[in-house]
Amino acid sequence: MQNIVKGIHHFHTDVAKEIEPHLKNLVDNGQRPGALLITCSDSRIVPDLLASTRPGDLFIVRNVGNVVPIGDDHIDDESVGAAIEYCLEVLGVHNIIVMGHADCGAMKHLHAPTTSELKHVDTWLQMAKPALRRLFVAQQLMREKPDMPAYDHLSQINVITQMEHLTSYPAVRSRLENDAISLHGWWFDLEHARVLAYDVETSKFKNFEELYHLDPVSG
Repeated sequence: MQNIVKGIHHFHTDVAKEIEPHLKNLVDNGQRPGALLITCSDSRIVPDLLASTRPGDLFIVRNVGNVVPIGDDHIDDESVGAAIEYCLEVLGVHNIIVMGHADCGAMKHLHAPTTSELKHVDTWLQMAKPALRRLFVAQQLMREKPDMPAYDHLSQINVITQMEHLTSYPAVRSRLENDAISLHGWWFDLEHARVLAYDVETSKFKNFEELYHLDPVSG
């Protein structure tokens, strides 16, 4: 906790004055984020560090396992649906990103639970069970040895599954039909500090720069 307290003090003494005009502009003129990012609560995922973004650039939803509840399901937690609705109807966001990551504790637990004491986690991850079923089918079809741990494979499948869940929201579906929004699937390879992007045409996660037609990263 002490490092967090010192971090706030550092913000007050060294950062606040520099960023204050930008924040005041966001207060005066409102936020216009370029994307809604739905990602995991994992402490190792720092979206603004990964995307080099500033306040006002990303509207971020974080939860265990970067889950998107199906829109017409009657669930007690509507926070994700509220964020989707607000971003589309009020903020006019044109991009929604679902980002999972390697070594995800939620995916590890979903794949091979090690304790029965996580009642709330188990209930929440019921919404990721379709990804687990797809992993099982994929494992039955794969003849070669997988190039990553099963829980990482599950994490990637979960990104795709949650992207599909997004289309269960009428506001998302209607905008997709009119080409008014784009959906993106990203996966952060923690060990190698690289973001991969999902290519719908090949159904695979690919080099980020290749998919978005950017200059290749050297080294």
